[in-house]
Amino acid sequence: SLLWSRTDPRLGGRTAPHCTPAPTTGGQGHPPALFGISAISLLINALYVAAEFALVGAPKAAIEHRAGQGDRMSQRLSRLIDSSHEQDRYIATAQIGITVASLGLGMFGEHGLADWFAPHLVWMGEYRFITAHSVASVVAVATLTCAHIVIGVMLPKSLALQHTERAARGVDWRMRWPWIPSLPVARRCGRS
Repeated sequence: SLLWSRTDPRLGGRTAPHCTPAPTTGGQGHPPALFGISAISLLINALYVAAEFALVGAPKAAIEHRAGQGDRMSQRLSRLIDSSHEQDRYIATAQIGITVASLGLGMFGEHGLADWFAPHLVWMGEYRFITAHSVASVVAVATLTCAHIVIGVMLPKSLALQHTERAARGVDWRMRWPWIPSLPVARRCGRS
């Protein structure tokens, strides 16, 4: 709401409208939670990337050998590797997870940065919130994109491709819980 209570020396002492600033967290409250959610989104993204590359690069012969010896995890992975339909659903599930985690990272990370910047821009008066979100958007794009690429994509991809069987076995059970809720979307994506 506009208030007519402040005199502005640039207007010859006349009163000037100004916006009542929104309350600030003062660096307290939201930012730690938002940064925590951003970190969790980054780790979830890394898990899905690792799962996708571990499945694609898994050593079929070694997994089939272990499956023949009765190892249940290897039997499950072997069925997954042998079925192109199951692989498509698995990869579609990973892609959905990567997309949702990436959106969460950007959405919560930007707000966390903006809440953190606002108290440091007090000297800007009521414009600090607009400036904080503008600065946070630029910093979020730069910082969060860099973190996303390095921690959320390159690192898990490299680790999954270097240790494919261990990675495939490690992420298999973690991929089971999102599989069921994302099945309708994964099936739809698999048809196109």
